[in-house]
Amino acid sequence: MTDGDLTKLETTMHLWVGEQIRRNHTVPREFTSDSNLIAQGLLDSVSFIELITLVEKETGFALKIEEIAHEDLSSITGLCRHLRATLMITR
Repeated sequence: MTDGDLTKLETTMHLWVGEQIRRNHTVPREFTSDSNLIAQGLLDSVSFIELITLVEKETGFALKIEEIAHEDLSSITGLCRHLRATLMITR
C-alpha cells in the first residue's frame, strides 16, 4: 500500500461514514476526518465494526483492535495514522 492508496482509503472511509450518517440520522450531521466517530454519535458500534471491516477489505490487512491506540481508533485520521505506522507507509 502506498501513501496514495491510503489517501484514497481515507476518502472512501469519509464517504462511507457520510452515507451512514445520512441513513441513520434524521438531522444532517457535519463531521471531519478528525471527528470522534463514536463519542460524537456519528456511528453506532455496529457501524463502527462495519467501518473496520471496510478498512480490512480495502487494505487486505487484518486490524488488531486491541493494538490500536484509543486516539487512533476514534477517527478516520487516527485509523489512517495507525495504518501508516503499522504498514510503514512513507509520505
